[in-house]
Amino acid sequence: MRISNPAHSVLQWQKPLFENGEKAFEPTGNQQRKTSYEQKIDKLESKLVQKNEVLAELLEEHVKLKKILGNSKRTMGFPRHPR
Repeated sequence: MRISNPAHSVLQWQKPLFENGEKAFEPTGNQQRKTSYEQKIDKLESKLVQKNEVLAELLEEHVKLKKILGNSKRTMGFPRHPR
């Protein structure tokens, strides 16, 4: 049984590494897709935050109007207190 020379083994993988090493750090198709998914998620999250802010403003105005107008179950046009 012959054991291969460790220096030769190192040289076998070292040359391709130095010639094509930058490819190891390039994003693959899955990583690019993940990045586009992350961008889409970020966009949707910001849209959701904006909608929540608008909804909060609308609810705040609704509460103010209810306080000004009083009981919301009354029909419009009738006096508050019968005379």
